[in-house]
Amino acid sequence: MIDFENWREVARAQHEHTTQDGYWNDTSIGEHLAHLHSEVSELFEAYRNNPDRLCDKGINITAEEEEMADIYLILLDLVHKRGINLAEAARKKFEFNKTRDIRKMNP
Repeated sequence: MIDFENWREVARAQHEHTTQDGYWNDTSIGEHLAHLHSEVSELFEAYRNNPDRLCDKGINITAEEEEMADIYLILLDLVHKRGINLAEAARKKFEFNKTRDIRKMNP
């Protein structure tokens, strides 16, 4: 059973699934990033159309939750593929961002 509170475990499991499924056989990093971008666009559309409506997959989550989960899983797959320590990178970026004027950051 996957511990979905542990991002490293989710990343490993997601990457194992996509690798076994053949996704990485013919998918470049650029295509993976484009897929991530398309999911962000779908999240935007969910917000425009009603983020609280149930998704159409019959899994009892909202459209917003579905698209955010897609983004999370795709991102973690890429993180695992590239060998990135996301927790450490996020910690460093978080600390850096605390030194910036949040009002002047790009939205």
